[in-house]
Amino acid sequence: MKRLLIFSYILMSCMLSFAGTKLESGSFDCLIGEKFVMAYTNWDNAIYSRFGDIDDFILKCERDPNWDNASLRYLIRSFNEKTFSHGLMMKVNKPNLDFTYAFEIATLAIDNDGDIAGKIFLKNYKTGEVMAVVSFTSDDSDDDDKIAFKDQFSSIGKSLAKLVLKKTKQAKSKNSGSKPKQEQRKDI
Repeated sequence: MKRLLIFSYILMSCMLSFAGTKLESGSFDCLIGEKFVMAYTNWDNAIYSRFGDIDDFILKCERDPNWDNASLRYLIRSFNEKTFSHGLMMKVNKPNLDFTYAFEIATLAIDNDGDIAGKIFLKNYKTGEVMAVVSFTSDDSDDDDKIAFKDQFSSIGKSLAKLVLKKTKQAKSKNSGSKPKQEQRKDI
């Protein structure tokens, strides 16, 4: 298991030079028509600087005691700035909202400068079924901010939003491409 984690860290470190998000498997088709999607973080397998963990990174300097939720809010804000006009909003878990889908942001690697890499899993919130897997790397590093991953999560939120919008637009046009020609002309 330890070898796997070290290998994952090395692989993710190599990926840090290519910032952004990439759909590895699945699709976002299930988000078409959804108004809300939940988001939460997972730091369980995060490796800092080859052998450390998330606590080692957090202890590098003074941090906001609520750094995890504060960082997530930056990702959500950046995501929503791009997707709001398309009818989709990312939220944190709230008792009055009934979520069908959730993004799990699982950070796997943190380098010395604070760049991060990992996976984002789009899951059916009720069944746990994985609908899509996205790899991510941050393009903004900052290792001494009070909100530990403010810049990184902000850039990931923008990149994820662009990817979701692009893939759902492709899925919509693919689905509308199956209409009879007469109906297509009415839509134009």
